[in-house]
Amino acid sequence: MHWLLLKSLSFLPLLYLGFGTMRVTIVARGREFAMEIGFQEPVLAIKSKLEQFLGIPAGSQTLSVSGWELVDGLDMDDYPIVTHGTKIDLTATKPLSPPINHCSKMQIVVKFSAKQITMEVDTTETVRSLKEKIHIVDGTPIKRMLLFFSGTEMTDDFRNLSEYGISESSEIIVFLKTMNRLREEPPSKKLNIVVQMSSSLLNAAAITFEMKDCSTVNELRELLLSRRILPRDDYLFIHKQRIMRENCSLRWHGVENGDCLYVFRGTHDKLSVPMLVTVNNCNYWSFKFKNTVGFINYRGAVVATVPIEQSSVPSRGKLNISTVADFKVERLIMNTTFWADVLSGSVNFSSVATMHGKVTMFKLLKIHASFPSKCDISIFIPTRSVQSICKMKVKV
Repeated sequence: MHWLLLKSLSFLPLLYLGFGTMRVTIVARGREFAMEIGFQEPVLAIKSKLEQFLGIPAGSQTLSVSGWELVDGLDMDDYPIVTHGTKIDLTATKPLSPPINHCSKMQIVVKFSAKQITMEVDTTETVRSLKEKIHIVDGTPIKRMLLFFSGTEMTDDFRNLSEYGISESSEIIVFLKTMNRLREEPPSKKLNIVVQMSSSLLNAAAITFEMKDCSTVNELRELLLSRRILPRDDYLFIHKQRIMRENCSLRWHGVENGDCLYVFRGTHDKLSVPMLVTVNNCNYWSFKFKNTVGFINYRGAVVATVPIEQSSVPSRGKLNISTVADFKVERLIMNTTFWADVLSGSVNFSSVATMHGKVTMFKLLKIHASFPSKCDISIFIPTRSVQSICKMKVKV
């Protein structure tokens, strides 16, 4: 199997038995305990065991490894990242049966120098929306407000109140900026910025724009769309290893004249990268496999999943599988080593996947088999080329 536009690879007929168990660690409710599971044990079977042991209904359980959910329809063979000693996180959703009115509203106290008011807010509200409510109730100009909670200034207008630890009956103190301080805020200025596209957009073109530093990232995005530089889609903007917020200005992000902004197709949670997985079968038997999923690792951490749809590989033939790798953006780009690798000119990944199905020999004999594979992938930035070395075994 090859990943990322690779040329060819033969199935290596190395047979070995896949029976036995492994010991994993279940992490639940702040506790850890060891559990024996089979190498080919279904996820649902593991949940049934946990139901008997912990009393948590299987339907309410979510099992995950490094943030990736273990899907009910698959088994441990489909998850090469699960090995001896792997920690599996167990979370349980609350049952829906109790008729309790779960309300996200809460009462907080807003204190001024000479008075205080009680306000009802939502736990998901932002600092900005709270300022707007205070302005509506009290008439205080939003630009003059400084909000403090527990001695800490709430400087980020786009953070949720819950992120600052605000809960029921919390006290928010309002200070007012002086007019002199307001005048100290610098006027907007024009910036020349370089927008660097990813390799899948405009062939990695770099385009220079002139924009005001008070312009938001969303305004930059709309400019690229209106000029038809980018097609309509979700995009991610990155400045100095930080994901940029759409509603925040370039000045807020610390963008200076001549800075470079990187654009990728994706969202804050997910970055989708088109891939081509090539399977080359040099044997005299065909192989039909089921849906499966591959995992891409970067320096020991799983950073992406790759769905592989069911298909078949003819004897002495080749199969190209077009798919999309869904990268967890935060896990990848916030790693300072990643940017060091990018600047050095190459980024190294590894991938693991297991394909389950049937081998057909001479159109008569059919044998259940699986093909665990592991690939070392190197992406060379200057030449935009990919090199991969893969190993695969036949498991019957």
